Amino acid sequence: MAAPPPPWRPNRRRCLQWGLQRGLGFVLAVAVLARGGPALAAEAGVVAWLRGTATATSGGSTRILHVGAVVQEGDELRTLEHARISLQLAGGATLAIGEASRLTVTRQTASPTGGGSVVLDLLDGIVRAVLGPARPDIFEVRGRAAVAAARATDFIVESTSTTTAVFTAAGTVAVTAVDAAGEVVLTAGQGVDATLGEPLGPVKEWGAGRIAEFEARTAVGR
Repeated sequence: MAAPPPPWRPNRRRCLQWGLQRGLGFVLAVAVLARGGPALAAEAGVVAWLRGTATATSGGSTRILHVGAVVQEGDELRTLEHARISLQLAGGATLAIGEASRLTVTRQTASPTGGGSVVLDLLDGIVRAVLGPARPDIFEVRGRAAVAAARATDFIVESTSTTTAVFTAAGTVAVTAVDAAGEVVLTAGQGVDATLGEPLGPVKEWGAGRIAEFEARTAVGR
């Protein structure tokens, strides 16, 4: 008569591994639920007008923009040659981005009722910003060589790899050099030029020709 099989005993190592895997999976699931799932980028504004081709890139993904398209916080916007775009930001400000420009919407927490902040990084090209009636606490356009902090209603910033120019059409703008000492405050009709590694240039009343050039490069439809 055959001997009965030995009683079954669980493999302690396998049980421990299984328990750890189940426990880790439970912890990860709880963590995801606690975060509410993957974080979504905040809506920064919408495309109000567009001519030519403009794109938005975020997280390695690029999409073609169109009128009505949503722009998100963190998007790098790019206009191609002969292209221009107008954005209506969630806080009430409008942006007019000229051709061959790159601008990142770094932060947009401004509210239509006031408060919050807007931070834009102008990597190349030109942008005109017109603030709405409800002003944010912070509204900055950061060029390569200088930062323009708006106390204004209407100003234009141009940036290249080594220079930044700021012109104030209305109100006041404080301009600070990125890597050199100096800060100036511009009032309507005044502009300043900055170069990386050098002090800010003098504040000047801009001539009609240069003003017309900046305004033409940022002119958009309604």
